Amino acid sequence: MKKILLTLVGLIVLAGIIFAAKIVVARPNDPQEFVNTALTNSLEINSAKKMTVIQIAADANGANGGKFTLAVTGKIADAAEYLPTLNYQIESAVELNLDGQKISGKLKGELKIIDEVFYGKFEPITLVGAPEEVLARLDAVNQLAGKWHSLSFAKLRKLDPKIATEFEEQKTRQLERRANLKNLFATTNFLLVKKMPINLTELQPVEVVLNTDVLASDTFLTEIEKMFTPTNSKNPLALDEATWEKIRETITALADKIDSTITLQINHDNNFLRTCSAEVNLALADFGIPQFPNGTVQIFLDSQNSEINQPQLITTPTEFTELDPSELLPRTTEEVFDVVEE
Repeated sequence: MKKILLTLVGLIVLAGIIFAAKIVVARPNDPQEFVNTALTNSLEINSAKKMTVIQIAADANGANGGKFTLAVTGKIADAAEYLPTLNYQIESAVELNLDGQKISGKLKGELKIIDEVFYGKFEPITLVGAPEEVLARLDAVNQLAGKWHSLSFAKLRKLDPKIATEFEEQKTRQLERRANLKNLFATTNFLLVKKMPINLTELQPVEVVLNTDVLASDTFLTEIEKMFTPTNSKNPLALDEATWEKIRETITALADKIDSTITLQINHDNNFLRTCSAEVNLALADFGIPQFPNGTVQIFLDSQNSEINQPQLITTPTEFTELDPSELLPRTTEEVFDVVEE
């Protein structure tokens, strides 16, 4: 009996040592670097299955409010390319209550991009409570529902050299932007770690918050500015330094009024970000908007990656109607008159 007890005690001690050792191995030494690397690695994902759900719920002044939901699921490959290969299913729903008038609608569709060809299909759009003139236009749109349509971006480039040049310039800009964002994530604490509990599973949960100092930095704002500036064009925002300073002050002030919780799930083995969930709560009274003196806004986000950098099979639809890309090109006055005469 004594030997049995000693054996049991020995097994318990051994299990405790193994358990403690696993904790030491599994827990990252530097939680902040762990998160920074995961963000940088997110730009290295070339293929994956993806799921993202966004929900926004608002209640303003009691009589006005609504809810909007967007869900995108599917697969992507060649994600680093300017036109990746993808197959996404998209669903959205909206519910509005405007001064007692209730409006609701649903949209469901599918989008594919394969070899620079866009394929799209949507189910009949439903809309309840909208004005009659809007519903009449919706009936015309729904005549295209249930059928695949395609548009070849490759053919469009061949038809117009300017579009081909723009395509290459945009591709270069995207590569530069990805490189800049990778450097930003690697060299700054874009997300600040609040809590990283001890965890023994494959995915390490980490609670983080947005770093206001980075959001208001010149580096980050410059990247945002580039996103809204077309190639070979002036900045359409045309903001001077005084305006940028006001934006920085506003970002800092808003950050103190936003109640948010962001949780990441990061793979221990390869440091890839697998899931991100966020909840943001806003009190409209804190923003001093005369039209909305009170009320709340809630934003929920749930995003997941799986089968990261594994092959994803994406095929073209068996039947589709090909749209003429030349119809999208601007016409000269002479061409317009020729069409009218015909």
